[in-house]
Amino acid sequence: MTTAKTRWFDSVRNFVPEITEQQADSVLDYYIKVRAAKVNCNTGRVDIKHGVFMEPDVLRRAIELAAS
Repeated sequence: MTTAKTRWFDSVRNFVPEITEQQADSVLDYYIKVRAAKVNCNTGRVDIKHGVFMEPDVLRRAIELAAS
């Protein structure tokens, strides 16, 4: 799981440079909760259902939703 979270943080940081690691973790938890993502234990990566979830504006909205 650590490898997947590290890769997730690096990927998200490419789209939203100002994101913190804690925010990235909360977005990942939110995406898993709403079934927009899942952690693939075989590859050590996070699988996203659709690429739109990685758009900067969608990630920023997910940060807000995960914080509430």
